[in-house]
Amino acid sequence: MVNRGRFFFRQYPKLTLLVFLLLFSMAALYVTEMWLYYLGFQPGLAKRGWYLTPADSLVETKDFYTNNLGLYVANAEAYYRHNPQDEPPYCINSLGFRTAELNEKTDTAKQTILLLGDSFAWGGGAEPLERSFADLLNQNSRFRCLNTGIPGTDPAQYAEIARLYTPLVQPDVVVCTFFTGNDLMYDTRPVQAGYQLFYWTNAGALIGYPPEFLKGTAPPFSSAQEAYRFVADHYTLWNNKHNPVKQFCARYRTTTLIWYVMRNLIAAQPADWFKLPVSVHYLHQIEEIARQNKAAFLLLLIPTIDEADFTAQRVLNRYQKKLPGIQLHLPPNLSSDYYLPMPNGHLNNAGHRFYAQYITALLDSLRQQKATH
Repeated sequence: MVNRGRFFFRQYPKLTLLVFLLLFSMAALYVTEMWLYYLGFQPGLAKRGWYLTPADSLVETKDFYTNNLGLYVANAEAYYRHNPQDEPPYCINSLGFRTAELNEKTDTAKQTILLLGDSFAWGGGAEPLERSFADLLNQNSRFRCLNTGIPGTDPAQYAEIARLYTPLVQPDVVVCTFFTGNDLMYDTRPVQAGYQLFYWTNAGALIGYPPEFLKGTAPPFSSAQEAYRFVADHYTLWNNKHNPVKQFCARYRTTTLIWYVMRNLIAAQPADWFKLPVSVHYLHQIEEIARQNKAAFLLLLIPTIDEADFTAQRVLNRYQKKLPGIQLHLPPNLSSDYYLPMPNGHLNNAGHRFYAQYITALLDSLRQQKATH
């Protein structure tokens, strides 16, 4: 048997090498697929963590929408209809925020917090919502937390909410959560009525405009159907009937990722590689609005699950360079154990409790400093 094996290798060296490479490639593909699955990638989708599915018949659920002020807010009627488990006491107020009315008169002895943010502030990952860090703060008798966090929003909206409602609320502290996964903006975004930030549909949340809109060279999408076609064509490999290579790539996470890496390299604009985030300009606006209204300002970093196991100093150093002039706050001893696995990637109940404890410590420190001075 040994001689036959040696004979086969010597007689067919190229075939043997081909078989070896084929087996190695299959093993490498399997390992890579498992790794990408763990990271939250899905076959046929360009970006990890996306909740998108093909839809033969697109239906708008309208859980969230852009109001006449240009703010992306919750539609209470539609949201509760599709999420009955989140019925009051997790009320959506008349402005579309999951919180008490902003003009509600309350006990002035409580420290009032105006919370700005996205799905993390909204309560994403908490089960039930009353276990989110915003709700846990509200359950503390010393605090009144007004939560304006809305899924999918960005620093452009945070700044506009601060401009519109800080004078009304007159908070003691403005707390802005900053998710490092998508709050680094490289183009300004107009906060105005007339377009949807996202179309909320049975296929998922569809971005309401093409990238060129932010550069002023293209209009926003006029309908959910137009948004769906754009997303399907540019961020998925769903439309592959007449392209066998694309059809093959859509079957696996690895080949999907290779397809989009190659496409992005071909379409890359070298000038964009050196662009600095514009997020810091919005954050400085919020900080100045807080100062004008005699409120403290806290910028709270929420790293991605991939960064959660880094040391706090490493994360702070990374983002201090991108957000100069802003004091960043990050709880020490953060861990990926405080997150739900990808593709969700939000804080779990333990993570929300961890952040609530950290924010409470920051607020207590601010109160002590104010009393001292």
